[in-house]
Amino acid sequence: MKKLLSALLIATMLIASVTCALAVSAEETSPVIYNLLSEIKAADTADVTVVVNDNGTVTVTPKRDIDANTPATIVTAFEGGKFDATKQTYLAVDIACEITDIDFRLHYTRKDKLADQFWTGMRTDGNAAYAAAKTETSVVWNVTKYLTDNDKLNADNMHQYTDLVITVGKKDKPITFNTLALISDASALKPGEPLVKPAATEDPTESTTTETTTTEATSSEASSTETTTTAESSSEAPASSSSEAPASSSSTAPGTGDTGMIVFAVLAVLAVVGGVAVVRVRH
Repeated sequence: MKKLLSALLIATMLIASVTCALAVSAEETSPVIYNLLSEIKAADTADVTVVVNDNGTVTVTPKRDIDANTPATIVTAFEGGKFDATKQTYLAVDIACEITDIDFRLHYTRKDKLADQFWTGMRTDGNAAYAAAKTETSVVWNVTKYLTDNDKLNADNMHQYTDLVITVGKKDKPITFNTLALISDASALKPGEPLVKPAATEDPTESTTTETTTTEATSSEASSTETTTTAESSSEAPASSSSEAPASSSSTAPGTGDTGMIVFAVLAVLAVVGGVAVVRVRH
């Protein structure tokens, strides 16, 4: 018995080790250092309407024409997003807009000042040389290379983007930010789709369909049970609908988390079987 318990303890430790290893691996392989969009909140001001979309994007719609003399602030102060600029960091931006006559500006800290980071500047002026990748609607700007080449690193190498302002925009012409993030891999950005997606949720259509089906089935079953109960002897208990599993539980394919649980289970079983085998051999 003691040896069997030892085998079970080993299996538990193995599961914990594998779980930690997978968690660390997932964290290390993510190219996203910080998602600036995570700090943008829905708002309705005199200048703009800000909508945080279900797919992780953010849409800003000006209520008036915006220019450099009358900008519209979207984020007054980013609280997170500090990064070590000696570790490869890019600013990735991807937008969607009906017009090209737009501009926005981020501020970021560096040793000489709070510096401007304009959408148009990253793409068209002398600093465009630091664009590691660029399309009509996106840019990946090499923050680390720019700061290093131009001797702009802070003494502790720590930097931060501080705010976001629309500086050029047209009334009723929305600007959608698909991506606004600090990343470690320039190739991670896929123009036209959000780089950072919200946590996985159920497909609303599938959820609604499942709920409707389950409701209809329950109603039908309840009606059938009621009829049967009335017709038959009261000593016969009606069938319980709660014993039937929801349709969605069997039709959903296992995701990454499910696969991980399967791996853990297999490892645990192997460890236990090995322990039991040792006990049997020695006896």
